[in-house]
Amino acid sequence: MNAQNPIQEQLFLNVIKKFRNRSAAIADYQRNFPGSSHSTARSRFSGVTAITYDHGMEIAAHYGLHDFDILPAIRPDTYSLIQIPSVLPDIDSYLDFMVQDFTHLRREKNVVLQFAISDYPLILLKRYETLAGFMIYFALNIEQQQNSFPRNRFGIPFFNEPSVNNWLEKCKFVYDCYQLTQSIEYWSPNMFNHLLIKIHLLKQLGLMDSPKIIDDLYSDLINLVNDLETAAQKGKKIIINNFEGAPIQVFNHEGLISPNLMIAESSNIKLSYIEYGPLNIYRNTKELLVDQQKKRIEKIGRIGGEVGNINLQNRDFFHNLKTSITAKMQ
Repeated sequence: MNAQNPIQEQLFLNVIKKFRNRSAAIADYQRNFPGSSHSTARSRFSGVTAITYDHGMEIAAHYGLHDFDILPAIRPDTYSLIQIPSVLPDIDSYLDFMVQDFTHLRREKNVVLQFAISDYPLILLKRYETLAGFMIYFALNIEQQQNSFPRNRFGIPFFNEPSVNNWLEKCKFVYDCYQLTQSIEYWSPNMFNHLLIKIHLLKQLGLMDSPKIIDDLYSDLINLVNDLETAAQKGKKIIINNFEGAPIQVFNHEGLISPNLMIAESSNIKLSYIEYGPLNIYRNTKELLVDQQKKRIEKIGRIGGEVGNINLQNRDFFHNLKTSITAKMQ
């Protein structure tokens, strides 16, 4: 979590509510989380000093707060915006919109995501830090040519940038919310092709910091495919350490859907994200358009059948994904 993060702010506001005043809350925090000086505790409560996402979860667990207690209150009228791009080529705007929407979705009951992946699964890449970092680095330095980190190739120095840590925390938050939300998904047998091309391109340009970072990328991709395979077979999303998340049903759309499309729907919300790339996202809340998009992906998204043990037609789906990744590693 970063300084001035609304989640951090809401977390400590709820801690303060459990005590007579702010000073009593800070004193109790110091007693229960050793190693924090009084000045450090005060700066964390005020948002001047960032806390990590994991520490935020420790604080919430200690004070008996549920996840929806620490999420910032966002009114439904936030969704009056129609077809808003990710507000210029700006990674902060893109991630802030995603955090805002998934924060609100976590407050809703009976939310179902419909998620169609073409060949660049943005939300799935947020699962692993190296993949999420690569997505950000490539979008800023290559696609948008912002040259945001001109002195850094992709590697450890890049990950040591404070702004990158901030972005990765937001990626993790969005992915964790996704893991706890039921979804019907439509995957493509080509869903990693463009990502593999981009990794190869950075290798060719000499922008990889070391051979190890390349190995880490490929290793994370294989691990991601293994997790996806387990999730498809079990019908449950896989959280770290094999804890099961929300139900998931997966279909093979045989590459017929493009670009990526995510639809979120509950009794109070209808919204969609059309994803052309990491910094080229169109967010829509116009109900008629969302309904049309939903009908389209439901009609053609299941053309290749369900992915998982129950369908022998797709028994090679994940094997083929891993084979294509391994071939690129040579």
